Amino acid sequence: MASIKMRFRESTVEGKMGSCFIQIIHRRKIGVLATGIKLHAWEWDKASNDIRWTGGDPRRQVIVQAARERLRLVVNELRDIIGWWEVNKEEYTVRMIVDEYNRRLTKGTLFSFMGGCIEELKGVGRERTSGTYCSTLKSFKDFRQGQDIRLNEISASLVKQFENYLKSKGVCLNTISFYMRILRAVYNKAVGNGLIREDHFPFRKVFTGVERTVKRAITRETVSRLLELDLRRKPNLDFARDLFLFSMFTRGMAFVDVAHLLKTDIVGDEIVYKRKKTGQRIRVKLLPYVLDIIHKHRIADENIPFLFPLCYCPWTRKELSYASALRKYNKALEELSKILELEKPLSSYVARHTWATQAKRKGVALAVISEAMGHTSENTTRIYLASFNEDVVDKANETVVLDFFT
Repeated sequence: MASIKMRFRESTVEGKMGSCFIQIIHRRKIGVLATGIKLHAWEWDKASNDIRWTGGDPRRQVIVQAARERLRLVVNELRDIIGWWEVNKEEYTVRMIVDEYNRRLTKGTLFSFMGGCIEELKGVGRERTSGTYCSTLKSFKDFRQGQDIRLNEISASLVKQFENYLKSKGVCLNTISFYMRILRAVYNKAVGNGLIREDHFPFRKVFTGVERTVKRAITRETVSRLLELDLRRKPNLDFARDLFLFSMFTRGMAFVDVAHLLKTDIVGDEIVYKRKKTGQRIRVKLLPYVLDIIHKHRIADENIPFLFPLCYCPWTRKELSYASALRKYNKALEELSKILELEKPLSSYVARHTWATQAKRKGVALAVISEAMGHTSENTTRIYLASFNEDVVDKANETVVLDFFT
C-alpha cells in the first residue's frame, strides 16, 4: 500500500516562506503533491513532520491553524483514494493518485462550485439573489486571502473562524447571519449533489438567525427640514430627496420596488405592483405629493418602460444595474444627512422605518401597519394585511402623510 508523508521545503531566499507538500511513495516510486501552503521555517516541526504554532500574532495563528487543518484533509483525501483502489484490488501508480486528487480538487472546490451556483441563478433571471451570492463569495475569498478550499474541507471550526473574521471587520450580526445562510445553502446543495459524502453540519455553531435591529426612523421635524431644503442647484440630491419622500409617502415602499416601478404600474389613481422580495401584490393610492414627484422625475420617453431613471439612464440610453442605482442613492442620502447634520445617516431603509414609526405614533392600528419592522416573518405581515380592506390601509397612509405637512 502506498505511504503518505507530510514534508516542508525551506525557501532559499532569506525571510521568504517555504512550501509544504505531500510525498507519496508506492512500489519504490516517489511522487510529490503541492498543497499551496506557505509557512515560515519556525512553523514546521521537523521532529514530527507537522505544522506547529509557537505563539505570536493571533491573526497568523488563524492562518496556521487553517493550514494544519487543510493539510490533514489533503492527507485524508489521498488515503481515501488509495483505500478505494486497495479494496477493489486495482492496480495504481503514484501518478494516478496525484491525477485523481487533482481531478477531485477541480470538481469540488467552493469557489468553482459557488461560481456555478451564481451562473445558474443568473440563468433563471434571479439577478438580485446572484448578487448576494457574489457578495458572500467575495467576503469568503477575502477571509481565505484568495485561497480556494475543497467543499469537504468546510468544517465547523473554519466557519466559526469566518464568523470571527467578519466580526473583526465590524460587519453587523444580521449581515453575518445572511452570509452564513447563503454558505449553508451552497453547502447543502453540494451535499445533495454528492460532492460532499457526509454532512458534518458545519454551521451549527454560528449565528444564522435574525437580530432585531434598532429602529432607524427620523423625526417629523427632520422630515420637515428635508422637505424645505433648496436643492435646485444639486439635481442628484434633489432626486434622492424626492425618492426618499416617495418611498415614505407610498407606505414605506422598498427602494428595490421603487427602482423597478413601470409606467404600467400606474393604474387609475393607484400604484399596483408586486414586491420583488415576496411577490406580494400591493396597491397604493396616489396622493397629491406622490403625483408631484412622479410628474417631476418620470422618464419622458414612452418607449422606456421604467417610471424613474434608476435602472435606466435616459441620457446614455442604457440600462443600469440595480446595485449601481442603490449605491448612488445611498451615497446621495449620506450627503443629505451631512447637510441636515444628522447623527446617523439616511439610507434606503430609513424611509420604511419612518413610515411605520409615524403610523404608530398617529395611533394607526398595529395590525394595519403590521408593525413592519418588528415581525420576523413576511408571512405574518401578509396574514395581518389580508384581513383589512385596502381602503383602510390607504386611509392610514393618508393620515400619516398629511401629518408631515401640518
